[in-house]
Amino acid sequence: MLTMVHEPLPKTKEEPTPLPTQAPTAEPSDGGYKRRHIPWGWIIGGCAAISIAASVINGRLHAVAELPDGLIAVNGRFEGDHVIVSSKYSGRIASLLAREGDSVTKAQLLVRVDDPETRSRRDQASAALQAAQAQESGSSHSVDLTRQNGSALILQAQGLLDQADSGVNSAISEAGRASAAVSAAISAERVAESNQVSLASALDAAKSSVKLSITAVSTAKHQLSSAQAAERSASAQVDASQSSWKQAEREAARYRTLANEGAAAGQVAERAETAAAQAKAQLQAAQDQNASASETVKTTASEVEAAQERVNTARSSLRQAQAQLEIGRQQIAAAKSNVVQSRSQLQVARAGVNQGMGRRRQAMGQLDQAQTASTQTLISGKTHDQFAALTNQARASVAELNHVLNDMAVQSPIAGTVITRFQDQGEVVSAGSPILELVNLDQLYLKVYVPETDIGKIRLGLHARVYTDAFPNQPFDATVGFIASQAEFTPKEIQTQNERVHLMYAVKLYVTENKDHRLTPGLPADAVIRWREDVPWQR
Repeated sequence: MLTMVHEPLPKTKEEPTPLPTQAPTAEPSDGGYKRRHIPWGWIIGGCAAISIAASVINGRLHAVAELPDGLIAVNGRFEGDHVIVSSKYSGRIASLLAREGDSVTKAQLLVRVDDPETRSRRDQASAALQAAQAQESGSSHSVDLTRQNGSALILQAQGLLDQADSGVNSAISEAGRASAAVSAAISAERVAESNQVSLASALDAAKSSVKLSITAVSTAKHQLSSAQAAERSASAQVDASQSSWKQAEREAARYRTLANEGAAAGQVAERAETAAAQAKAQLQAAQDQNASASETVKTTASEVEAAQERVNTARSSLRQAQAQLEIGRQQIAAAKSNVVQSRSQLQVARAGVNQGMGRRRQAMGQLDQAQTASTQTLISGKTHDQFAALTNQARASVAELNHVLNDMAVQSPIAGTVITRFQDQGEVVSAGSPILELVNLDQLYLKVYVPETDIGKIRLGLHARVYTDAFPNQPFDATVGFIASQAEFTPKEIQTQNERVHLMYAVKLYVTENKDHRLTPGLPADAVIRWREDVPWQR
């Protein structure tokens, strides 16, 4: 049994450091009385040590006040969440596999508790289980014998019934197939007749397509002749336009020269230039018309070829339509023959169904007679069920006691360190009594107390640095993870402002990393909490 405990470790009282001692000086004895020298030096040294300690404490208290605004100095002791390891059941500790200071992993075996009475009850339950299994096995053989006597007749009758059912099913299936074949043959005959009409229409369409294709070829050839004539006319126009343009260019050049020499008027030269431009435009239009006529000739020639190809295709389609029409006539004749044959097979299949139903009625009568002999089998089966229930009950008892014995092997619930051993090997423990105490050294926190005057500056997530006497030059980073909502060390009645100054609030500083587990619960330490990020760290 594992119990989580979240109480801090009890704070150990710090023993004062003993002062150096020296052997007292022996005084001469006077008769039976022995004089002792009073160690005034020790007393004076002790007073000095007390004074020095008071000065140190006073210095620390004043050091808090000397820190700059933004830093708060506190002190306290390291604590952690504790886990108490205990057993769910009472018994004697047979093995204690961990001691104080041992590091353990999660699910590691720590304690093994032994209880002879539980083991004895487990052995008794195992013996009862074997006896129940033997009785169950005997009753099982009895059930088998009675079942064999009655099952033989049942199997024989069931076999005949299965055979009759199979014959009936086969006959019904055959009749279904024959009926479907008749329907399919009739449908095929109708489809063939319908296809014959479609094929005749396709033949007529093919003939019409041939005629139309021939007409299209004739039309395309006539259009080609017209396009070729237009192309020749456009070519002649190009030649005439080119001659006119060259003549106009020469005239324009001559008048331009005369105009420059002053022999002709400038308007005459401009009219010559305009005539040359018009002649050039007419030439360009004639060339475009010629190119269009050439393209038309090419297109019309392609149409003639395409029309001729359609004629060939239409003639091929006509031949195929004629062949398919002949095939359709043959399919109609074959479909009529299949209809007659399928109807004959349907009559035979229906006769087989009637015969199979008669054999099935006979097999059902034999099965009813055979099942009357199975009453004894049912009685034996109920007896076997009773012994089987006893076996299951004994098996459950064994499993329960094995579970108890397994729970007596106590495993670690966390990965941590053993800090307290409450029991030793050989001791008798009761259920739930503590055996070991664990703490997780990777989740330690420093519990400190902050005065009421400074608690308003503290908030969750603030950074802190922790200093210990064991590692004075190595500060440990920490974070504020808990702030108490109620004050401690408070007088019963708070009446004056001076009394409110003494209010203290608990704060937990969680260490970021406890490398090599140097920090342990109970270790005193000082800490500085920085509540302003712009203030540098100081100690």
